[in-house]
Amino acid sequence: MLAPSLIMVVGQRLIRRLCPDCKEAYEPVGAELRNIKIKSELIYRAKGCPSCNHTGYRGRMCVAEVMLVNEAIQEHINLRSTFQKIREVARAGGMMTFFDMAIKKVEEGVTSLEEALSVAMGVE
Repeated sequence: MLAPSLIMVVGQRLIRRLCPDCKEAYEPVGAELRNIKIKSELIYRAKGCPSCNHTGYRGRMCVAEVMLVNEAIQEHINLRSTFQKIREVARAGGMMTFFDMAIKKVEEGVTSLEEALSVAMGVE
């Protein structure tokens, strides 16, 4: 009864936005990346200044995970498949996870790698 009535499932988290006045560009080292593939050669980290109260961050933004419920996912819900299996099917269909979205924000220079990992790693 649940599967046919679902259209999509949305999860969201807030991630801190780097302060535009003091964010600092750097080239990440291999140990820091922990096998994470980042497309940008330079990423940014928090530094701190008077405009961000020396935190390096000013404001927050939403990082969302959106799963469109198609027939394949409905079938797995009806079969009572595991969370991992449903997630695998959704990713095969193009769903971006919290982790994917957070890393995208790092590549765009909006947030730091540390912030992205702190928000997204517990979810995966």
